[in-house]
Amino acid sequence: MIRLWVSALQLLELFVSSLVHLVYGFYIYSTALAGDLSQALNEFRFKSNVISPVKEEGLIGSTNSDDLPPIVLVH
Repeated sequence: MIRLWVSALQLLELFVSSLVHLVYGFYIYSTALAGDLSQALNEFRFKSNVISPVKEEGLIGSTNSDDLPPIVLVH
């Protein structure tokens, strides 16, 4: 009987741990998605009418960190 209780508690612990990890992962994903959507909508909505000059510099050898996409680290 004790083995059955131990097995049931282990199964319950596995379920709760999995649920917590899934909810936290969804929270991280949805926060990143909301931030990206908010940034894209703000850039679209408040787009400036000033025409900026085209850069002559190519992408080869560019070390500017503004050109790189954001990296989201999970777990």
